Amino acid sequence: YYIYENDHFIPYGFTYNYYMTKDDCDKVLEKDRSAMMVKAILLSDEQATKYNRYLNHVSESDGNVDANGTYIPNITPEEYLEECVNSILSQATQDVEVILVDDGSPDECPRICDEIMRTDSRVKVIHKTNGGLSSARNAGLQIATGKYVTFVDSDDKVFPSSIKEILSWISSENADICFLHTVKIFPDETQTDLGEGLIRSQLHSKSREEAIQHLSSRAKYPGSAWSKLYRREFLTNNELHFPYDRRYSEDLGFIRDCVLSASSFDALDVPYYQYRQNRQGSITNEISSKN
Repeated sequence: YYIYENDHFIPYGFTYNYYMTKDDCDKVLEKDRSAMMVKAILLSDEQATKYNRYLNHVSESDGNVDANGTYIPNITPEEYLEECVNSILSQATQDVEVILVDDGSPDECPRICDEIMRTDSRVKVIHKTNGGLSSARNAGLQIATGKYVTFVDSDDKVFPSSIKEILSWISSENADICFLHTVKIFPDETQTDLGEGLIRSQLHSKSREEAIQHLSSRAKYPGSAWSKLYRREFLTNNELHFPYDRRYSEDLGFIRDCVLSASSFDALDVPYYQYRQNRQGSITNEISSKN
């Protein structure tokens, strides 16, 4: 649930959050009267408007690199978007497509996306009404044409020369999922490994059961949608997509379904993904720091 304090909604506690009319809320409270597990906050019209705006932009922003496809739903502030896209386009060949998804962004992101598309034929742009992170990702997947696809949060970036390594891998391999190396970067430019500790020899050419055993034995489970390559035909044939119900942690369900459906795995131990930490306004940072 959320506390309205100092003109902001603050995530408070690890729990389920529902937004409903007062009449429906009263019915829930009546049923819960003995258990006392439900708390309610009555919002004014002004507060409800702000809360709706908060919910519409609470999802992390993501995107997708492909050795023939990359999309980036741009929900985060525009000051990071160009840096993110440039980190891909500056090293990408004509074998890479970049799909930017404007998920009803209220800032300058739609204009920036269109400007990037006008100057680079590898870029496609989708403008859509706000539907949340999963909806934006799925929209990008629907028009992707590459052999592989991946996701990149629009406030993150990729390492120089990493795409060359990825394209080289794609030319000789055909795994359903390939795990990539992630580094956390902080505001002072210091970096540290994300700590997933995946070992290629424990994934490459291994069975699904062996791969799952290795993944589950890691100190940090690789549950984020970014930092992985997905064979697009594998996703299509298994009807794999992100949930449309605007839940938190939609990545975990998607990764679970992908791993349980995949028949081949691999990992590339080259610096690839730069995961920005402690960014002002980051939804991921705000929620994790309070729970």
